[in-house]
Amino acid sequence: ESRVRKETKLAQAHMASLQEMLEHEKTKMENQITQAENLLQIGGRMTHADTVVNKIMDLVKILCDMKRKPFTVYFHELSEPSV
Repeated sequence: ESRVRKETKLAQAHMASLQEMLEHEKTKMENQITQAENLLQIGGRMTHADTVVNKIMDLVKILCDMKRKPFTVYFHELSEPSV
């Protein structure tokens, strides 16, 4: 019984650590998306900016899969203007 409790605590600590990592990645991703949007607004070198956006979106999809959250929901959250 105490072994199960120990393993549960370890699993909870691991989950907390993963959650922290995901939050950090989400912040990084939001910053990269903002940078990509700025690139798109600036114009010129659009193909480069499109490539950046596509790579970022692929990473966002991977993160969403990790969080088991629908991509559309996640993307909607990201695209809401932060106040």
